[in-house]
Amino acid sequence: MIVIDRHRRHAEHTDPENQIRVNEDESPGYGIEPRIADRPAAKQLHSDGISSMLLKANEYPILAFSLIYICVFTGIALSNSNHEFVLYAGVVLVVCAWILWKQARVRFEPVVLWGLSVWGLLHMAGGNIRVCGDVLYGLQLIPVVLRYDQLVHAFGFGVATLACYHLLHPYLKVEINGWVVLSILIVLMGSGIGAVNEIVEYIAVCALPETGVGGYDNTMTDLLFNLIGGVLATGYLAWRRRSAALSDR
Repeated sequence: MIVIDRHRRHAEHTDPENQIRVNEDESPGYGIEPRIADRPAAKQLHSDGISSMLLKANEYPILAFSLIYICVFTGIALSNSNHEFVLYAGVVLVVCAWILWKQARVRFEPVVLWGLSVWGLLHMAGGNIRVCGDVLYGLQLIPVVLRYDQLVHAFGFGVATLACYHLLHPYLKVEINGWVVLSILIVLMGSGIGAVNEIVEYIAVCALPETGVGGYDNTMTDLLFNLIGGVLATGYLAWRRRSAALSDR
């Protein structure tokens, strides 16, 4: 027995494969188990890296829809020497690329994805399609009250507020029930994105010889309708929360 044990100890030290087999047979929970567990983890990490560039089946139509209108309106902007909206097409493409890269982990809901895509379409159409001698962005939908530009701001930054809530939600504690405080926070987040949009417009004004960006009054009305869109978005979220609570009863 002593000789056998010595031979086994020698085999364990000189033959890694044998050491793995012996440890696996005699010491469950030690030795090889962590190393075996690491292998699926590595495979999972690898698969996660691959899947981070993939979408679900019902999300591919949204991507196709977005790419089609981006290509169409970029072509229109180039043909009209509309450099401002060539720049904006690049911004929309960057946002699409970020979502494509992160969607496997972020998992935006279809309503958010479609909302973001339609927002991009409304924006690109607003600066490239002309109605009554002016771009669509200048169209007065309701006299004195509402222009197309303001509608797009309200819709777009309402969707941005929904996206902010989706990104913030995993970090919230389950026991937090302060919906009013949370609503204020996500409205401010959406409005903050709207402020960044105004900065992009300012960069366009500084960098390009001619743009359709308005003056100070236009900036303030944009920010106002961004806020209105965010408030409407939180109303939609509150309705969803209430409907979910009633269905659970």
